[in-house]
Amino acid sequence: MPCADIRGDPMVADVDALYQNLSNVVKSHGRSLNQLAESAKSPKDTYLKLADCCWFVRNEKPRHANIDPFNYLGTFNEYAERTNRTPSKIWENLQKGSHNKFLDTLVEAVWDIHFTKKGLVVRPDVPMNSKDVDFVITTLKGKEWWLDAYSVGPEKLNAPLITCNLHQCVGRRTIQSDRPLVVEKVRKKYNEKFKEAVSLGLLNDKSAGILLCVMKEHSPLVIGRIADIPEPAPLNFFNNKPGLDLVWIHTLGPLEGQDVLQPRVLYEWWRDGLISRLDDKRCFDNHYINITNP
Repeated sequence: MPCADIRGDPMVADVDALYQNLSNVVKSHGRSLNQLAESAKSPKDTYLKLADCCWFVRNEKPRHANIDPFNYLGTFNEYAERTNRTPSKIWENLQKGSHNKFLDTLVEAVWDIHFTKKGLVVRPDVPMNSKDVDFVITTLKGKEWWLDAYSVGPEKLNAPLITCNLHQCVGRRTIQSDRPLVVEKVRKKYNEKFKEAVSLGLLNDKSAGILLCVMKEHSPLVIGRIADIPEPAPLNFFNNKPGLDLVWIHTLGPLEGQDVLQPRVLYEWWRDGLISRLDDKRCFDNHYINITNP
């Protein structure tokens, strides 16, 4: 989706007209994007929700150099057109939980778009014993990947509303200090989502993967990727995580002149031997790995 054009009424934009697919989802539940914008007033929370993004676009606020609500709505508009999820499920995911749940859903939407554009069979929200996973995708050779997209942020966030200054947000943290935090978050996600299923034999010859997004803050890992600093998986990282074959640490960003966000991969952690399986790798790879505007 190209960048949104909000020319017209100098005081207000028609959000429903700009994002018709997303508007249809909202209207199926008796609301409209314009109504959501009016209900939001002036957002004050650090993390945005759907109504806050609509308010931002409705009031024609200036675009930001980094990701902004136009990107959020543009992505969800594309997602509403492509996903196998029902309008009710989309609405539920956009509305439930705390403010940061909205950004969690954004990451799921980005990967859903990515996989469907590749022509892969994508099954969303697949039950797995007492849990479910965000996606099950099937490679061209029939290999199944059970994937969970996970958006992580700082435990205590002190950042401006839409975006933040890279250096202020990073502060004194380094790649060396960030890596243990990422490793711990992966360990928790594996234990919560996959450990029981693996012990019960539910995955069998399938592979589990965690798609870890660090968009909620400007992690030093992003700076490290820009500087081309290698960050391999820690030694023996996969040894005590049977079934887990892949962790992709990534952020999000649009192509130039586009609003729809795409995964921008920072670091790939594969179980030994799997990175050579090109059929698997093509499912995740994109051609936009260069991080020129994190």
